Amino acid sequence: MAIQQPRPFTPHTLTTGTKRVDIIGELGHPITTEEHTNSLTDAYKYVDGGSKNNGSSKTVRIILYTGGDIFTCWLDQVIWMPAEKFGFAGTDHTVTIDFTKNEDGFWCAAKIEDKTGK
Repeated sequence: MAIQQPRPFTPHTLTTGTKRVDIIGELGHPITTEEHTNSLTDAYKYVDGGSKNNGSSKTVRIILYTGGDIFTCWLDQVIWMPAEKFGFAGTDHTVTIDFTKNEDGFWCAAKIEDKTGK
């Protein structure tokens, strides 16, 4: 399960003035899009694994779990699987971005709201 945990992720394009195409390039297509008069609102979701799921941390956990599996004939999974699910799960983020059309014709972020939690 350690391999499947989300990697650390901090979006760099979540700043006001960023073009919509750049945000889509980093976060993917929006979940929802609402068009308003002279504005556009997109909603995105992403998961940040945090520093606890960086490459070296995952590697150490995988080695530990593999050793425990061999030593206990996979009985240690009763401990490791819940620990991975509840102790190392990523943080869900919901981002709402309001765009306005710039004079160059591109949609640019005017207001960004990033909420954590489910």
